[in-house]
Amino acid sequence: MSVPLLLAGGNDVMRHYILRLLLHRYDVLPLHLRPFLDHGMRLGVLQRIGGSYLFAHRLLLEHFAAQAT
Repeated sequence: MSVPLLLAGGNDVMRHYILRLLLHRYDVLPLHLRPFLDHGMRLGVLQRIGGSYLFAHRLLLEHFAAQAT
């Protein structure tokens, strides 16, 4: 018996959106990320490559990574 694709990945999708809602609730990230990421792109902090966003400078990435620890 094959499991429909939606049910197979449905748990991961649900966990993804629950995590986003929790991060929004605790004011860690905005609920709608695309305008936030596009703003970072306009400031020159981020670069958009395909459907992904990357930090424009490695030093900036390392700075924010050090702040998180």
